[in-house]
Amino acid sequence: MIDKRPEDGRAFKCTFCYDRQKAGLVPACAKACPTQSIQFGDLEELKQRGKDRVQELQGRGYRDARLYDPQETSVGGIHAFFVILGEPEAYNLPPAPQVPTVHLKSAWTSALISAAVLFAIICAAFAL
Repeated sequence: MIDKRPEDGRAFKCTFCYDRQKAGLVPACAKACPTQSIQFGDLEELKQRGKDRVQELQGRGYRDARLYDPQETSVGGIHAFFVILGEPEAYNLPPAPQVPTVHLKSAWTSALISAAVLFAIICAAFAL
């Protein structure tokens, strides 16, 4: 959650209640969530809970229930995953998120090839 301080207008991002975690407590949002939709803990345990919940929902007739955790993309998982009904786009989530730097190698390769071709053209122009 983003918090804005009224005194000076600065905004601060959620720290997962680092001070509470140091004291052995869960973040305040997870503790206060009345529906237990926000959970905090070991990732593997939470993933298993999510998978179990998807199976439960599918057993109750919600065939489009799924766990949104894009492991197969360049982000390799998002460390916050969601049990959703339907497509991710309905929740304003990207269907296949990508890390922008995944394209850097091809971009630099193209730039290097372009520079080499330009250098060759300039050398050829001076040689004539």
